[in-house]
Amino acid sequence: MSDEISGERLVAAWRANALWFSDLLSGMTRELSKTGDLGSHDQVLRAMAPHLTTAEICSLYRRLQQSYRPESEWKQEFLAIFSGVTDGDLPQPVVDEDEAQRIADELRAVTERQRRVTPAE
Repeated sequence: MSDEISGERLVAAWRANALWFSDLLSGMTRELSKTGDLGSHDQVLRAMAPHLTTAEICSLYRRLQQSYRPESEWKQEFLAIFSGVTDGDLPQPVVDEDEAQRIADELRAVTERQRRVTPAE
């Protein structure tokens, strides 16, 4: 058995078996949420890339967005793997990252102020 992954066979499985497709994407999304990159699935994604349609690539991207990991951490890696699509082809962000960062900064500032005011026990 060859160590080389057949992208054509992977895509055929993707299209023919909804359960396998769902499991594959769940694993990718879970890994992305933990690591912030696509590295552990890089070989599989690169093998599949030339065989997927733009719609399938966008569907994959949409599913990866569900990791709620900031897209700025992994979007360029995704675009490098799927060079047949552009930023304009991809779905809109799920979260406004600038707004999320602003809220996180505000909450962090409130917490810091509360720590300074509350005496240590």
